[in-house]
Amino acid sequence: MSALLSGLDIIITRAVHQSENLRKAVLQHAGHPVLFPSLEISVLNNSELQMMLGNINDKHLLIFTSQNAVDVVAPRLPLNLKPAIGAIGPRTADALVNHKIPVDILPTEKFDSEHLLALPFFEDIRDKKIVIFGGKGGRLFLEDELKRKGASVSKIAVYQRECPSVNRETMEHLVSLPRPLLISTSCESLQNVFKIVSSFQQQQWLFSIPVLIISQRMREEALHKGFREEMLILSADPTEPAILERIIKWYANQSPK
Repeated sequence: MSALLSGLDIIITRAVHQSENLRKAVLQHAGHPVLFPSLEISVLNNSELQMMLGNINDKHLLIFTSQNAVDVVAPRLPLNLKPAIGAIGPRTADALVNHKIPVDILPTEKFDSEHLLALPFFEDIRDKKIVIFGGKGGRLFLEDELKRKGASVSKIAVYQRECPSVNRETMEHLVSLPRPLLISTSCESLQNVFKIVSSFQQQQWLFSIPVLIISQRMREEALHKGFREEMLILSADPTEPAILERIIKWYANQSPK
């Protein structure tokens, strides 16, 4: 155990069931993790999914856009699965491997739709049958781009994300933290943080603390909301090692604690 994050209150905004690894990583460096989930995940009752599972081996590729999608779909897939498997990023890939499903297609640099589509598999996908498993709403870029390239695409939403309710005591606790840093790993998470904090008229507090984000899209969203450029910390990707490495580097360059 190191003391590289000693004195830092790290606010983790992941859904409760996905925050444990990051919480433990913060503790390993003597940081103080504070759970503040900005997303609640609920499974959708989806007849379309049930129908799709009946002929899943007729498809060429299944793309999972999140760990949540894997957790819903993977237990229901047949053992003799024939389609290639794609994952948007390493956390999604790890979830698939945990379900004993090998991953064939995974970006190696940035973990988003753009870098997934840049992989050789997608150079010629005309008439390929592709299924995207993800959450309700979200970006349409991946689906639209696959269709533009000539693929037959089905997108199935298997869960939905909702903004949780937060009581005043929780908000007062956050504002009272002596040295807070907030971690947000998706645009929707950041939007919900802003919505929750704004409901307590604490936007200025939010804009005054460092916020770790994981993409240029999130940076643009944050600046649009009013976050200050100098308070944004950009991580290379959403994995725990990358997040911790970036926070440790940032914290080491701050004034003496």
